[in-house]
Amino acid sequence: MNNAPCPCLILLYARLDRTMWKHGDANAYRVVLIEAGHIGQNMMLAATRHCLSACPTAALSHSAVKRLLSLDRLTDPPIYALTLSTPELDTAFGRSTSRPNMSSSASTHS
Repeated sequence: MNNAPCPCLILLYARLDRTMWKHGDANAYRVVLIEAGHIGQNMMLAATRHCLSACPTAALSHSAVKRLLSLDRLTDPPIYALTLSTPELDTAFGRSTSRPNMSSSASTHS
């Protein structure tokens, strides 16, 4: 059995019909984008904390994502995509392997 870590893709999509019901105006789309940014930032922080590589991307086929997830054409747009992997996997694709320093105590020098 192969225990090698596998990269993953996290996709966020909006439910615009629900957001429009709650906000009732054109600001609903702006709210969706702001919230997606917050969620993405928190996922990236958590990935970094666990020594994972996180990369937000806009390189995806909206039509393929909608087909794969059975999303409505107009009211459920893909909003945010984030890839996660281990730095070891990144080297296989020629990417940097720098890992964050995750020491639990900060040292100061006077």
